[in-house]
Amino acid sequence: MIETTGVKGMIELAYQVTAKKGRCILVGVPHEKVALYTLPLHFDKVLKGSEGGQCQPARDIPRLVRLADAGRISYDGIVTDEFSLDQINDALDLMRSGKSGRILLNIG
Repeated sequence: MIETTGVKGMIELAYQVTAKKGRCILVGVPHEKVALYTLPLHFDKVLKGSEGGQCQPARDIPRLVRLADAGRISYDGIVTDEFSLDQINDALDLMRSGKSGRILLNIG
């Protein structure tokens, strides 16, 4: 499970739905304290943060494209909302509310 929003409730949910011996990776940084039941950590569940994602775009973007082309990963549902540039304040309000996935801003 990879959690990218940094929203307290989403972090808690991502950790809860991670398999007993699964890994939950936190990418988004929360702005408030998160409460987690830690007992599963003693039985091989893994909770890990990422430091800036450690992304190397020249390496990682082509790899992600290849994985998507091969049908091994899907981006369906990642972009939940689209806004035009003149709606940027609405996009920011939605993003701050934590009620969206990724937002696409059309600037053309």
